[in-house]
Amino acid sequence: MDGRGAKCGDIELDAFGAMPFYNAKGIYNAKGPFEVILLSEEDDEEYNVMLLEWNGHVAERNGIGTLKKTAVAHRFPPGAVWKEILLG
Repeated sequence: MDGRGAKCGDIELDAFGAMPFYNAKGIYNAKGPFEVILLSEEDDEEYNVMLLEWNGHVAERNGIGTLKKTAVAHRFPPGAVWKEILLG
């Protein structure tokens, strides 16, 4: 969901059973912090994205997906930033 509450894309999780999003009973249990980064353009309407979970200064990939370009204008704070990311 974007900042307006509209569906803005899809994410395929890397390892559903190992993800902290859900507990053993399948109940949503996100702890974060999580971040979605833009990787490339998919087409005229979407970006390819990666879902990251931060552990200190190291980011771990937790999934990949697509994000509608219109969602970037309706993002959550702090907004878009440029940064180097060390994946672990």
